[in-house]
Amino acid sequence: MHRVVVGVEEIGPAGWTVTVRLVGPHRGAPGTNLVAPYRMAAADVAGRRVPALPPERAGTVAGSHAPLCEGDPEALAALLSRIRRRRNDPDDVRDYGRWLFECLLGEAWEVILGHPDISVDHAVELALSWPATAADLHRMVWESMRDTRAPLAGHPDMVVAITRLVPAEPRTVGTIDGVPSVLFATSVALTDPTIRPGAMYMGLLQELDSAGHCRARAVNAISVADLQEACARWKPDLVHLVAHGVLIDGGRGALMLRGDDGMEREADAAALIRAMTSTEHRPVAVALSACNTAGPGGAGAGEPADPTDTAPLAAQLVAGGIPVVSAMAGEIRESACRLYTRRLAAALHRGLPVVQASAHGRRAALIGSAEPSTEIDWALPALFLAEHIDPGQRLIDAERSGRLTALANSLRLRQEPVFIGRADILARADATLGTGEPTGVVAVLANGSSAGLGGPRLLREIGWRALRDGHVPLLLGPFQEATKTPTHGRALVQTLLDTAVTMTEQLGIDPFAPLALLAELTPEERSDLQADLAQPEPGLARASIRRRLLQLRDAPGELIAAAVRDLLATDLARLAERAAGWGAPFGEHTRVLVLCDDVHAWAAPPRSGLRFLLDMLDPAYGLGRRERPAPVVFTASTTECDGTTVDEWCRNATTGLRRYPLDDLTPEERVVGYQWVLLHPWTARRDIDPVFGGVYTPRPESVAEWEQRLRGLAGRPTIVWDRLYAAADEGAYWKKLRCDDDEGAWSTYVDNNPGYRL
Repeated sequence: MHRVVVGVEEIGPAGWTVTVRLVGPHRGAPGTNLVAPYRMAAADVAGRRVPALPPERAGTVAGSHAPLCEGDPEALAALLSRIRRRRNDPDDVRDYGRWLFECLLGEAWEVILGHPDISVDHAVELALSWPATAADLHRMVWESMRDTRAPLAGHPDMVVAITRLVPAEPRTVGTIDGVPSVLFATSVALTDPTIRPGAMYMGLLQELDSAGHCRARAVNAISVADLQEACARWKPDLVHLVAHGVLIDGGRGALMLRGDDGMEREADAAALIRAMTSTEHRPVAVALSACNTAGPGGAGAGEPADPTDTAPLAAQLVAGGIPVVSAMAGEIRESACRLYTRRLAAALHRGLPVVQASAHGRRAALIGSAEPSTEIDWALPALFLAEHIDPGQRLIDAERSGRLTALANSLRLRQEPVFIGRADILARADATLGTGEPTGVVAVLANGSSAGLGGPRLLREIGWRALRDGHVPLLLGPFQEATKTPTHGRALVQTLLDTAVTMTEQLGIDPFAPLALLAELTPEERSDLQADLAQPEPGLARASIRRRLLQLRDAPGELIAAAVRDLLATDLARLAERAAGWGAPFGEHTRVLVLCDDVHAWAAPPRSGLRFLLDMLDPAYGLGRRERPAPVVFTASTTECDGTTVDEWCRNATTGLRRYPLDDLTPEERVVGYQWVLLHPWTARRDIDPVFGGVYTPRPESVAEWEQRLRGLAGRPTIVWDRLYAAADEGAYWKKLRCDDDEGAWSTYVDNNPGYRL
C-alpha cells in the first residue's frame, strides 16, 4: 500500500498550507510532491477555526455542502451542532464528509487516483500530518471524507486507509513474537453502567482471546500506579484504556483513573506514558475508549463538549513514545465498534499491516451502517501513527500464533462460546505461574453438586491461558468413563504421566523415560525401555512408555506418595525444559500446570487417588520444587463422594493454598457475561440451529429491559446452551434485540467485490 502524506502547516488565522507527496509503499526517501502546495482557508465558528475553501476556489463546489465549503458560519454551526447532538438530518454526514474532502483533498484527489503506482495497487494510505497541538485540525472527523462517488472508506476503485501521523522519536517496531499480550484496564469496575460500552469492547477481546489472536488480561478500577505495575508484570503489546476523559489546564486531554483515596483523579498524557514505559518493554499500541470527553479549546458558547476532542490525547501519546494509538472520535455505537474491531483484528491476524487492517475495519463498519449518510459512527475510529512507522509493517506473525492455536485445539483446551465470569479465579491461576508470592495449589470448591457450574470449562480456560503464556498445561479429566477415573495412587500416576507423554507428542518433542516409572521397573525392564527410546521413531518410544504405564497402574500394592512426589517433580521439570525448545512463547520461564477435574470423585475404597494426590501436594509449589514449581488447580465438591476429605485438607493446608467458591454467576456478571456470549456467533452450533449464528445486541430503547431480563436468568454457565439463546431469539422476535450476521455481511461484500483483497 502506497503512502500519500497530506501535510498541513499553519499560516496564521487565515488558514493552512497543504502539501501532498507520495512516499511509496515503504518508509525511505522524503517522496515527491504530487501537486504544488495549496491553501486551505479557515472559517470562525463560535471561536473555533474550521476548514474552508480559499477565495480562489469560491464557487467551484455545488450542492448542499457548498455553504460549508465557503465558510458560512451559520450553516457550519448548525451542522456541527446536529452532529454533536446526534440529531442529524438525512444527508448531514454526507455533507460533512464532502466539506472536509473538498477543503483538504479537492485539489489533489484526481492526481492521487491517477498515479500509476496507486492505480495498479488499488490501495492507498492517506497519512494526515500536522502537529499534535493542532487542536482545530484534530477536532475534525477526517475519516468521514467522501468524493463525488462514495465515502473514501468505501471507495469502489480501491482500498483507502486514513491515518494520522504524529512527529515522534524513531523507535524500532518489530513483528510481535508469539501471541500478542493485551492489557484491558478500566477506571471503574467492569460492571459499572457508565462504562458499559467499554465492557462490551472487552467482550470483543474475549473472542480474540479465546481464538488465540491475543492474550487479554483485565484490570478494573485502575490507578496510574496500578497501570505501571500491570505493564511491568505482563509486558503488554497493546494497552486498552476505558475511562472518562476530561480537559485540564492548557487544553490538554486526560483520563480519569482511580486515585489513592479511591476517587477518580486526572491522569494526563505524561503520567500515562510514564506508567506504560517504565520498563524496557513498551507497548506497541494503545487504544483509548474515553467517553464524555471535553477536548482542546472547549466547546462553543451554548454547545455541548465536542466528543471528537479525545484525539489530541492520542496524539500526545504517540509523540511521547507509543508508536500506534487508536482512539474513538466520540461515543461510537456498539455495532460500528464491533464491526470495525472484529475486521481489524481478523486482518491483523492474517498478517496484514496495521494500516491496511484499519482500512478493512472501517469498510466493515461502513457496510454495516444502515444510513451512512446520516450516521457517523463508521468514521469515528481514528488511527494515530508515529511518522517513522513503516506503513507495510506487520505487527503479528500469523503463522506463529496459528501454530499455538492449533496446539490448543489438539489439547481440547479451546471451546465455544467465549468464557465468562470467574475473573478472580483466573487471575489467581495466572499468578501461580508468576514470580510473586508462591501459590502451589488453587482449590475451586462447590458447596453441593459441581454439575452445571462449568468446572471443566474453567480448567480448560486456565490451561489455554497458561499455554499462551508459554507454560505446559496437563489436564486430568473430565473422565467420561468411570474406569478412567484415577481412583487410586497408581492410576493417578499413570494418568498424569500418560498425559505428559501426550504433551510431548503434541509439541513434537522427543519423549523421555519418567523417573516415576523407572523406579517401578526391574533392571531388565529398564534396559528394554531405554532400547525402545533409542529407536528413531518417537511414536514407538511413546507406545512403549504407555504400555509400561498401564502395567504400573495394574500392579499390586500401593505406591509411597512421598517417594513418587520427588520423582514426579523431576519429571515435570524435564517436561518444562524440553517444551522450552518449541519456541515462543515457551522459554526458560516455562512450567508445568496440572489441572484436575472433580477430584472428590477420585476415590474407591479402600484405596483413594484423591488422598494420594493430597499427600503429594505442596501448597507452595504444587507437584514441583522451589526452583521450578508445578502448580495444581483442582475443582471439587465438598459434599459429594469424598468431598469432606477435600474440605478438611484445604482447611488445614499451609500458606500457598488459595481457595475459591464454584457457584453461580452474580447478577451483574450475567449482564456483562451473557452479552459477551451473544456478541459472537457460535460457529460450532450454527449449522444445528441458525439461532446460534447471530450476533445479538439490545436496541437503544430496550437496553434497561434487556439487562433486567439477563439478571433474571439462572447464574449457571450451562444455561448458555439453551435458555440464553432462547431468550435472545425471543428478544429478536419482539424487536427488543438486533440480530446481525457480521461474517455473512462481510463475506457477501467480498464475494461481490473480487478485487477487494484480504
